[in-house]
Amino acid sequence: MHYKIGEFSKITQLSIKTLRYYHEMGILVPSDIDEESGYRFYNEQSYERAKLIKLLREFDFTIKEIQEILETYEDEDDIKAYLLEKNDMIQQKINHYKKLQEKIMDYQTYKEVKIMLNQVQKIKVEPKLIASMTYVGKYQDVGQYLGKLFKSVGMNVKGKPFSIYHDDDYKEDNATVEVCIPIKKEISYQNIDTKTLPGGEALSLLHVGPYETLSDSYKVLTDYIKENDIETKSPIREHYIKGPGMLLKGNPNKYQTEIRILI
Repeated sequence: MHYKIGEFSKITQLSIKTLRYYHEMGILVPSDIDEESGYRFYNEQSYERAKLIKLLREFDFTIKEIQEILETYEDEDDIKAYLLEKNDMIQQKINHYKKLQEKIMDYQTYKEVKIMLNQVQKIKVEPKLIASMTYVGKYQDVGQYLGKLFKSVGMNVKGKPFSIYHDDDYKEDNATVEVCIPIKKEISYQNIDTKTLPGGEALSLLHVGPYETLSDSYKVLTDYIKENDIETKSPIREHYIKGPGMLLKGNPNKYQTEIRILI
């Protein structure tokens, strides 16, 4: 059975404009085209293909994804596999948008950020025995690695945790971060370094508020260093005086993070 494009449009419930577009994209090519008139004709196989394309479009497959599927699939089992894969992709989008919702809600909470302006202080930092773990990844992973470190160190903890940032600039995904915990005595741990961290003179700035607004305090500290022509020593340390717990995150507006940099 052959159908003119108008007839095929009715039985597939695809507009003529859409059918022409699918033809251009190569995913639904007419079974025959009259050379003189240019009329497009479709057959039973075209109808089955159109049904599949409609199904995939309903499940939010892109035209490029449909092109790939139509070039490679062999039977219904292949279609089921593609649908499962799409389901995973949708779940990833859901998770992404949930995180965006959380950020939007957090932003409403963080509008009134407390920053200890003009409170840059010069302090003396004593050498400190620490256990540390270095990773390359995202800054947001600090909590995950600190959790591992706390679990390994156990009752040997002697003070608040902190992080050392070994890069001179901001890194999106491959930041080199060393998470640290002061310890009472040196013990050999698997995959964990123990060492004495050097002390010295340092600049200190207390940031009160969520981690998302730390950049404001970094600007205050950077401006202070430039205005006073102070020579600093990398890397920067962030000491988590008050922050989220292992199970509950608490009130981010009351987090206290001390930024230190040796001079």
